[in-house]
Amino acid sequence: MRRAVLTRPQGRNETLAAHLVQQGWQVLMLPAMTIEPLDHVSWRDPADYDLVMFVSGNAARLYVDGMRQQGGHDWRWPSATLAAMVGPGSADALRATGVLPSEVRLLYPSDTREGLDSEALWRLLQPELGQLRRVLIVRGEQGRDWLAEQLHQAGIQVDLLPVYRRVPAAWTATAADILQAWQRQGLTANWLLSSIESFRALHARVAEQGWEDWWRTCCFITTHPRITQSCLETLYAGARDCRRVVTSQPLDESLLHAFLTVRQAGTDNILQSRL
Repeated sequence: MRRAVLTRPQGRNETLAAHLVQQGWQVLMLPAMTIEPLDHVSWRDPADYDLVMFVSGNAARLYVDGMRQQGGHDWRWPSATLAAMVGPGSADALRATGVLPSEVRLLYPSDTREGLDSEALWRLLQPELGQLRRVLIVRGEQGRDWLAEQLHQAGIQVDLLPVYRRVPAAWTATAADILQAWQRQGLTANWLLSSIESFRALHARVAEQGWEDWWRTCCFITTHPRITQSCLETLYAGARDCRRVVTSQPLDESLLHAFLTVRQAGTDNILQSRL
């Protein structure tokens, strides 16, 4: 039986888990990070901006919740303000809040071949730059500043609005027991890594348990080349390539394909497994 460890935040693993179980996999849902809303956020009205960009679905949901607290439950998104995000999942999260008038434009990359990240969104923003004077980026307490820097260089005022923090999630006793049993028996698994922060949190916990040698015999499916590179540098001495680490688009169908096709980690015998 093949084994999968799904480490995306709670609520984002279930669909992929169901598909893997149908394919005969043993699945452990082990969120690496948990989302904590920030207190005392200085909420910014989207009507004051030409564009509001959300880095994630959590950012979109928490922002709308905050604006409803300020403007009442019937608060609606201003029709003249463009909304942007790095992928269709975040767009769906914003739509699901029910605050968008039908005429509001949502701008986000949808072609997985072009990538679902800040670079892909920046390419889509090029025709809009002449109409943008002020942009709000709704994000976590920490985050990548690349897109904000590009907008600044284009002469656009950018405000950052942190609405949550990401902290390492605690492992349940059951999850820890399952992983310990796999490690003791030399049973490998395929791990989903959806952020560099998640990878670092998992690596710290694995190192704390003394399981690093076992972890290197597992396979890893990442959702961005930067995560892949971090994994290679940390676990495989900076190797440029390793068949145990593959990059996939973050959509469930792409991830399922990656899990089904990634190189299997040896024979399940940790003593026989090799890079």
